[in-house]
Amino acid sequence: MQLVMHYEERSAPWPTQNYFGCSKRTCLLCETFLGTLPSPIATRGRHGVCYPAWAVPDSDSSAVKVAIERLKRYLITRIRALANDLSHANQKSRTENVMQSDIVSDFSRFTLEEWQQREEAARRFKNQQTSQHNGLLILEGITPPTESRYRPLENFEPKDCCIMCNASPGIPCAQCRSIYYCSRDCENSDFPSHSLLCKQFATQPGRPSPEHKRAIFFPTDKDKPCLIWVSCNRRYDEEDGIRWTQIDPHPYLGIDRPSTGRTRIEHNPVRCRNLGSGHAGFSPSMEGYCVSLIHRDAYLCDGSATNRSILASVRASCTSTVHHEYRGPMIALRQTHYEDYADITLADFRHIMDYLVSYRNTHVRESILDLPPRTPTTVRGVKICCHGEKKLHGSDSFVSVNVTRANQISLGSGSISPISVCLGMLIRFWKDPDLEFRDDPPGWEGDMTADNNPNVAFMMRETDLAKDEWGWAPMYWNNEIGNVWAVREDGEDLTVKQMAMMCHFAKRKLQRMFDDVMESGSSLVARQGVLDSITWDNMVAHWYESGRS
Repeated sequence: MQLVMHYEERSAPWPTQNYFGCSKRTCLLCETFLGTLPSPIATRGRHGVCYPAWAVPDSDSSAVKVAIERLKRYLITRIRALANDLSHANQKSRTENVMQSDIVSDFSRFTLEEWQQREEAARRFKNQQTSQHNGLLILEGITPPTESRYRPLENFEPKDCCIMCNASPGIPCAQCRSIYYCSRDCENSDFPSHSLLCKQFATQPGRPSPEHKRAIFFPTDKDKPCLIWVSCNRRYDEEDGIRWTQIDPHPYLGIDRPSTGRTRIEHNPVRCRNLGSGHAGFSPSMEGYCVSLIHRDAYLCDGSATNRSILASVRASCTSTVHHEYRGPMIALRQTHYEDYADITLADFRHIMDYLVSYRNTHVRESILDLPPRTPTTVRGVKICCHGEKKLHGSDSFVSVNVTRANQISLGSGSISPISVCLGMLIRFWKDPDLEFRDDPPGWEGDMTADNNPNVAFMMRETDLAKDEWGWAPMYWNNEIGNVWAVREDGEDLTVKQMAMMCHFAKRKLQRMFDDVMESGSSLVARQGVLDSITWDNMVAHWYESGRS
């Protein structure tokens, strides 16, 4: 202790090589101190006497805690280095960094560790920002690139594929011939939406001029959209030598000729269908096309009325509701490449509806077990119910739900369960954004809070041997949990029984194993022993040994 405090006060240069040891037996205080470290240090025995001459210098408890934490980090670093050397014994590598003497350099070992931690934190922050940016792009209907910023998307479905399930080839609608279906079922499912414009499309008056393009107009004061012709005049800038298109959306957006904003839709998140790439970001390489929604730039704050025709179109398109308030009139055009346009189709109308209903949609519906998911982009997941859900609504601990790709995008990145990784079936968790159980309801009684969800907390225990947090769930997954959605990372359906077996194994079997190791000092060998027991076969065996079926 005196040696540790001596170095802490920096009253002498830090040694080139760390030395820790006792030439004689220790006192009771030292033996107890060394034995309670996360990685206990054995001594030669004790003489049972605490000599007053070797009393610990005056210091507050915080300084002692800091010294202990630094000692622990140093020992863990040495153990990791030793383990790494053993696992790469036959590989050539650079010479291990040697700590510098304070006499030569002010860059101490702890400064180096702090710098490395900050560098790692900066890297994680950058990755998080990139992930959030890509998520926002997808919410706007844009597929983020994975390799190159201007890498064109390759999975463009052919023009004649089914608008509902992407099967190819499809058969065009007999009346408008502007949309394709592969079967009577797909046609019937889209009929309530398609019928709003099908007859108009077939009987629309002729084009006023070659520069007019067909567009869909969503008025605020009517319950149905309509087809219009919009003037798209090509212009040439002699000074810059470029061509551009002047669109005249007035008076459709208002007689006050407001400033206009645009939302470009390149991806249908409900059908998992790419329309184009590069249009929203104005990249030099463009593929396919996008649907451009032209609206009043300040429609959320300029007093614009709620768009009745959009609400009616969404109600006809699906059973979901719009999760974003659309106000003011809007015009939809098909944009083929930068500043050029073509006639819109009724297939584009379906893409618009899917985009509008999926934007900011986090609602997940319970599934009917004997029926398949509605679309290829829907997977069956499991809702892990919190204590409040079970107590107030009588729900089971695990409920099957249908989770769409749009749901997953809106819910965010979520978290992979470390326990599920060890079991070989990666499960991604999301907290239910519904805040019903974040606070205890009025009159709530009981030891557990309404948002308590131990099944999730046990599944989120850290399993990385190298982390100090081994055996603990992150604070985010140990507080204010509520209901949680669970989906398999490989895109396959997750059954209630699979999720129940995992949670039962983690809660009833692994909890005791984790706690025993953590209480006994949490050595690397003991930690590895716990991880070796986390297998699918052991989980299934424990499930049936517990009398479950």
